[in-house]
Amino acid sequence: MNDVNAVVETPAKKIKEGNHFSPDGKWETMGRPAGLLRYKPSAIFYGRARYRGILLGPKSLETSDYDVACKILPIFIQKLKEQLDNNLAGLNAAAKAATTWSQASAEFIEESDNLIVLGTIQHAALLTRIRSAKKIASFWPSITTTPARGITPKEALGFMTEARSGTKRFTQRPRPSGVKGNQDAVFLGGPEGVGSFNHLLWTAQNIVDKAIAMDSARGLGGFDNPFRAIPRIKVPTNLPPLPSERQLEQILEEIFNNGKHKRTEEVRFRAWAGVDFLSMCGMRIGELLGEWAGTFKGDAPHPGLIWEDLHDGGDEPYIDATCEKKRKDENWRRKRKIPFFGGKDGPMAALVSELRARWYTGDPKVKVFDNIASWSGFNSFLKRACRNLKLLDDNGKPLNTVEHHLRHIFATRCVEGNVSWKALAEWLGHEDGGIIAAKTYCHLRIEHSFEMASRLGRKVPPTAPATPKNITASGKNYTADDVEKMAKRLAAMEALLKGE
Repeated sequence: MNDVNAVVETPAKKIKEGNHFSPDGKWETMGRPAGLLRYKPSAIFYGRARYRGILLGPKSLETSDYDVACKILPIFIQKLKEQLDNNLAGLNAAAKAATTWSQASAEFIEESDNLIVLGTIQHAALLTRIRSAKKIASFWPSITTTPARGITPKEALGFMTEARSGTKRFTQRPRPSGVKGNQDAVFLGGPEGVGSFNHLLWTAQNIVDKAIAMDSARGLGGFDNPFRAIPRIKVPTNLPPLPSERQLEQILEEIFNNGKHKRTEEVRFRAWAGVDFLSMCGMRIGELLGEWAGTFKGDAPHPGLIWEDLHDGGDEPYIDATCEKKRKDENWRRKRKIPFFGGKDGPMAALVSELRARWYTGDPKVKVFDNIASWSGFNSFLKRACRNLKLLDDNGKPLNTVEHHLRHIFATRCVEGNVSWKALAEWLGHEDGGIIAAKTYCHLRIEHSFEMASRLGRKVPPTAPATPKNITASGKNYTADDVEKMAKRLAAMEALLKGE
């Protein structure tokens, strides 16, 4: 090969004058052929081209001869285009092999199931994740077969925006055959939808994270999670307003007498008994009705409250309430004892006695509230009663009581009755000694607040009016008796002086 000086001088005679240079003066763009460049510090020619909207190069032609560079440039550019076509074909094949939403969702649920086995999360958390994943797949059907890396930020934001706004797609769905009530409806869009929205967003974020991990394991590389850019909604920290004792009595009376659409007496009695029972024991609705379905292989569903759990025959009646199990190897029948509200002669004992006389058939294994389908039945009766009575909370806003508020009512009643935090935590099924109960479940009702304030007034016992003190010029204090004696002495002295 010729030396550098000779190479630089030879093509310079053939190169057209007036070529363009880069701002730093190092790159020279040839006039012809198109796509040919020269790097002046080394005098080496480079080739580049734009193909399918992509700039290829510049790549070195490994020559400083202008004539040679012009001959090999077309062949060189053709090779770059073929290489790009092969890369695009490989990307398309990789996209087909990328993890789909359904695959990532199944892996996410399986991983959550394993966390329950390890005792990391509770059973209710797993059910929430399963419900959220089903909601996303149900209301976004095309996402199930879409690779997770193909979800754009605009699509993710649009879906979550519709979820928050509560469009028809999210609030109205055909009722499944054989199912009473719209059980598949997603309760989003209202004030109660904040928690549901955050659960939905959290589940979507973790499913895409799982897809990123699975794609990375396959060698496809990672990608940005479009759901991570969507912020969570701040959950209100204010406790929901509870009805007063008087308002609760009105609600129970309204349910028993009128109910929903003036249904039969038996239906109204079931709702009335369930609401009254939950407000006096603080059980979860799942513990009462047995709505926690088993998700482990071979796992039986939660049994609910059965007749043998009601021990109302002795002097100290109580309820065997079943807690939620945290591990697969645990038994559903991990119980806690809840004493009857008011003791053996209290209102809970009277209610249980009435239920036995009305519903008990002699089989202790039958659920007590077996004739109530789901928690939505309680909510419909409670909400309708509040609307019919036009009840208002302490702030003057319409009262909207739901079944979970009955658990708050029980905890608040216990605090107002000076029940210890340790006992209350045990009755609620908590293992923290009362921390959650104090922060979440116990409310300050206005009538209790005024009652506590009335105890602060201290009555002063009546006393005789204080006798004023007589102070002389000498600074001595004399009582009334002393003054009277001194007056008598003074009178005697005056009589003596007058000769009387």
